[in-house]
Amino acid sequence: MMIKILFIMAGGALGTLARYGVSGFSYRFLNTTFPYGTLVVNLIGSLIIGFLWGFWELEHIPGNIKVFIFIGVLGGFTTFSSLYAGNHESFKRR
Repeated sequence: MMIKILFIMAGGALGTLARYGVSGFSYRFLNTTFPYGTLVVNLIGSLIIGFLWGFWELEHIPGNIKVFIFIGVLGGFTTFSSLYAGNHESFKRR
């Protein structure tokens, strides 16, 4: 059980850093008040989740790797709390 928690923590840290980078790049590139960064992150993350889920149905992948990728990395990457924060900032500027 402790190993799974460590995998989730490590994956979550990586996913969160990736979300910060992709979201920040999107905001700078698009230069708008709409939270496109959050939209881009969630679309990319959803596509990756769908692709990996389908692919790993055909292949045997160890449980700890699935926990690391799905719950840790992609859970940290695609979080809807960032959607709330982006919308809150957008409405606050109006």
